[in-house]
Amino acid sequence: MIFNLALCFGVIAASAAEEPMDGALKSKDLDIRDVINVTERLVVIRRKHTIVTHLRCHSALKMGGGNDTSGYIYLLKARSGTNSSAAYVHSIVNVTLLPLNGSEGYKATYLDGENKSWTRYNLTLKQKDSNEGCFVILVEKSTGQAGCELVVPVSKRNIKIPETCENYYTHNCTGTSLELYEPTCRYDKLDTNHNDSAANTTVIGC
Repeated sequence: MIFNLALCFGVIAASAAEEPMDGALKSKDLDIRDVINVTERLVVIRRKHTIVTHLRCHSALKMGGGNDTSGYIYLLKARSGTNSSAAYVHSIVNVTLLPLNGSEGYKATYLDGENKSWTRYNLTLKQKDSNEGCFVILVEKSTGQAGCELVVPVSKRNIKIPETCENYYTHNCTGTSLELYEPTCRYDKLDTNHNDSAANTTVIGC
């Protein structure tokens, strides 16, 4: 939504443009509202885009309210460094829904950045498990970068990833995978008011 999540569910970074995910692009698109309907924080476990980044511990949290017409406000957070003591940074984005082409349901889109450095992120749900304990989201950025993200609710972050998502991410999403989740990631102290003393800097690159 995570995001960049994201968490950023993707945000500007200095890696070269990646090739589109052939397997992910050809498979059926699912309704992103299954992700939107998750009320707890979403955690990006790993991704196959924007792999040149110092940020870790990406997450996305829906800020309450919103609807399919006006969109939904999300708080994106990430740790600004590979050291466990590094500060957390945030970005607030408005996620809106777009109808899927040729099928029922929606994909999502949002802008992130500042001034003239805005980047658009299009998010398409490609896989989920039956209990909605994991999601594979295809992220396509206006910079030309594209790749999958493996996302789970925060309560599921320390249990085995369901095979339906793990297998899809491994076999349908090409590219180098970057592990974003670490055991030292902090989520419980990062509240919806983002007033944690180490998390009060706007992030413009994930």
